Amino acid sequence: EAYANCVEFPGNRLFLGRKVGRHLRQTTIETWKDTIPMEAYVINEQRGEIKVKTSGVPSQINYGGLNTREEIDKFKSAEYGGIYIDQAEELTENDFTTLLSRVRLQLPGGGYPRFKSCFSANPAECAFRQRFVVEKHADRNFIQALAKDNPHLAPGYIDQLRSIYKNRPELLAALLDGSWDMVEGTNIVIKATWV
Repeated sequence: EAYANCVEFPGNRLFLGRKVGRHLRQTTIETWKDTIPMEAYVINEQRGEIKVKTSGVPSQINYGGLNTREEIDKFKSAEYGGIYIDQAEELTENDFTTLLSRVRLQLPGGGYPRFKSCFSANPAECAFRQRFVVEKHADRNFIQALAKDNPHLAPGYIDQLRSIYKNRPELLAALLDGSWDMVEGTNIVIKATWV
C-alpha cells in the first residue's frame, strides 16, 4: 500500500514505523525487500530511508521507531502524505495523535496526495482498540484479517498455535478468531469489557 501510494503520487513522503525501530528493521523492512522489486527503490539503512522510483520526482519513505523522545520529536515539524504502522497495538494514544497530526504534505508540483494511513495490529487492550475497533467513524475502516486468511503461513502453523496456547483460550481466540473482547486474561482484576 505504501509503495503504491508512492508510485501514484510522485514526490510523496510517507512514514513506515513500529514502536521499536529495531523490530521494524528485522521484520517489516525485510518483508519489503522480499516483496518489492529491488529495481523499484533505493534503500539507505543508515538514514532509515527508502527512495521509491516514480514517473516523476522520486517519492520517499522514512522508516523507524517511536520508542524514544528523540524519535517522537522528529515528527514535530514533519509533513507526510501517509503513515503506515506495523504492530499498532504497541502504540499509545499520544503516539497516534502525534503521527496523524503530521499527515499534511503538499506535493512538490502543488496538489496533495491521497491522504491515507494504514495500521496493522493484533488484538490487545490498547489505544488502537479504542480508536479503531470500538469507536466507529465514517473516515476509518477496520478490516479484520485472520490467520486462516493468510495463504503464506507455514503448514501446521495454526495447529501449532492451538497446541501452544491450549491453556490460554482468551489468547487463542484473539490470535485465531480475531476476538478483541477476549484479549484480557484472567489475570486482570477489572476488565475493560466490564467497564
